[in-house]
Amino acid sequence: EMDDRADKFVCGLDVGTTKVCAVVGQVDVAGELAVAGVGTVPSAGMERGIVVDHELATAAIREALRRAEEASGITIASVYIGITGSHISCVNVRGRAYVAGPQVAQSDIDHAIASACDSVPLTSDRRILQHTVREFALDGERGIRRPLGMVGRQLDVNLHVVTGRGSVVDNLVACVEAARVSVAAQALQAQATAAAVLTEAEQRLGCALLDIGGGTADLAVFTEGAICHTSAMHLAGNHVTMDIAKVLRVAPEEAERIKRAYGHAIADEVAEDEEVEVTLVGTGEKQMVSRRLLAEI
Repeated sequence: EMDDRADKFVCGLDVGTTKVCAVVGQVDVAGELAVAGVGTVPSAGMERGIVVDHELATAAIREALRRAEEASGITIASVYIGITGSHISCVNVRGRAYVAGPQVAQSDIDHAIASACDSVPLTSDRRILQHTVREFALDGERGIRRPLGMVGRQLDVNLHVVTGRGSVVDNLVACVEAARVSVAAQALQAQATAAAVLTEAEQRLGCALLDIGGGTADLAVFTEGAICHTSAMHLAGNHVTMDIAKVLRVAPEEAERIKRAYGHAIADEVAEDEEVEVTLVGTGEKQMVSRRLLAEI
């Protein structure tokens, strides 16, 4: 948001299953982004990346924003929000437009994209959340990145389209608005993370980006410099924590502590005689358990 220093600020909001994080970024003259402040609070009212309690989620969002305002010294009026959850699915479609003039105009590009979007099968409760151009083809010539101003008759587009359940997205937006800020835009968490951490070279060579959160794991797959798959799975860090809690009979908080302090992904690499101390749930008594067993869980 604008303030008296005439600098441009933007705020990103990630309402996750385990934490709510608000980040204020300051855009400089060159368009580079510097972090001006961060507010993080434990999440509430969220499960599997979706809102399950409007009031609790709103309160957590409000507190995260308040902390970000305090850290950055600005007032947040609007935010960019990340969307995730296993309701998300994707499809790659093609669209076509016949060029009106001798050169490709923006309206021709829009027509091609609209015709691709029209071919996406949608049930009544699903909507298109985001679409990304993978490539254009002009008169059959593939691999065109920016056809604007080029000469040709037939413009084809390959489009990566992500759909999701409208009500799930609307419920998140409602919580954000109840926290007294407006939503400037929505972004798919997987694609936003990819934009932040992947280089152009990595996208050209092809790669998969897996972002493992508490309740969901977000996946974005790239090939030949373009996104080809987006999804979110209901399988993440909390599942590991809860499994540890159940098998070792400890509280979830204790399971999280053990996981962070002694967890290991490859059980064979842990010595068989290694032991860790845990506090049992209910009785509060201490017990020694095999670290190999923890790794196996």
